[in-house]
Amino acid sequence: MPGPVFDLSIYADEDTLLAGLRRHDPDACTCLVKRFAPLVYTRALRLVGDPDDAESVLQTTFMKVCDALPGFDELSSLGTWIYRIATNEGLMLLRQRKPRISLDDIVELVQPDNLAQPHQSRAIDPGHAAINGELRI
Repeated sequence: MPGPVFDLSIYADEDTLLAGLRRHDPDACTCLVKRFAPLVYTRALRLVGDPDDAESVLQTTFMKVCDALPGFDELSSLGTWIYRIATNEGLMLLRQRKPRISLDDIVELVQPDNLAQPHQSRAIDPGHAAINGELRI
């Protein structure tokens, strides 16, 4: 059974949507998510490469949007602002990831042929130095 159908035409443009959001209209919030979720998810998926992580970025982005909405200065469009928040959230997730190296990869790296050879000590032997010095004269 499909979910409820929302009339997105109530907020035909971003200015009307923004006014509804600032009035705390629940339909405005639904329209915000319906309108921008595909953009945010696509951006997140391109950044993080994993559908589950992209979903996490999507959720975090809309939570941040709701928290930061009172400070939205309208210097850019609402879509551009949300896109930037989504990008920042995706980048934060990538920074938090730990490099994943399997033990098999480590074994391949630690083969004797791949290891650096120990540096031979070239300490000067006094006897050789004396003989070399005499031969030069």
